[in-house]
Amino acid sequence: DESVDRATLRVRYRTDETDDGMFFGGLGSNAGYIQGVGDASNDNSSQTGKIIAINPYGGNVGIGTTNPHGKLQIRDTTTGTVGETLTLDTDQTLGGRGTMIRFTGNNRGFVGAEIQGRIDVDSQEKMSLLFVTNNGSATSEAMRITHDGNVGIGTSSPTGAKLQIDSIQSGDIGIQVTQSQAEPGIFIDQNGN
Repeated sequence: DESVDRATLRVRYRTDETDDGMFFGGLGSNAGYIQGVGDASNDNSSQTGKIIAINPYGGNVGIGTTNPHGKLQIRDTTTGTVGETLTLDTDQTLGGRGTMIRFTGNNRGFVGAEIQGRIDVDSQEKMSLLFVTNNGSATSEAMRITHDGNVGIGTSSPTGAKLQIDSIQSGDIGIQVTQSQAEPGIFIDQNGN
């Protein structure tokens, strides 16, 4: 959290009931900010922020590129390593908290499928990756990759194996392999034999 004393530039775009607007300013030598505000006539940094919409009438947004090919394209020019292109962060420290990416349809922004990064242990960096789906009326966890590398399908606690599949309903198949060539569909190797 940064402290904002004064906005370098204030823009008011309503002058009837309120002075809604935007602040543009600096946060030191390495950062700047854009903030929607409810009262652009003063520099009170404690006032309630407002929503900012980028291109609400159409158009693409590019970060690190002048020719974005999707609604949002982020280009990372880091060489020689994996770039930190997008970071989702939270100030939560307790287990069960975290961040998520949500996918929705029918113009409904509050339900849908999700990919969650969830803290496993209080005040530690151990996190699991959860894949959550929606059957049309409710969301449920479909798969989890734990912080120690186990994968669970139908279970939120895959501790018995590297891949654990639970909650298979009557009449369903746990694993199905369809093979069209003369090679094993599943090969299990134990101790290199």
